[in-house]
Amino acid sequence: LKPDDLDLRADEALYCAKASDAPCARAAIEKVLRSGADTAAHLLIGAVVYNLLERDDTSLDLLERAVKLGASRAQIEAYPEFSRFASNPRFREILSRSS
Repeated sequence: LKPDDLDLRADEALYCAKASDAPCARAAIEKVLRSGADTAAHLLIGAVVYNLLERDDTSLDLLERAVKLGASRAQIEAYPEFSRFASNPRFREILSRSS
């Protein structure tokens, strides 16, 4: 395990969030987000992590940035965690701007 492998850190964050380990999830995803290597994939995973942690504004901010970097509607819809945002007007607006 390479401590600087951002893909592994993003996966760790998602795993921790799904296991309800909020401190672990936040630490791992913040390391990815602070790296400066903003990719649509990392931002999308960050959005899922913060969604699972019920940090809606942060989740939607990251999702919006992911879409600006090319995250597609199919990629977003691949995460069932976003279904809780189905009636959220901001989420629907972001989704409408995805490719």
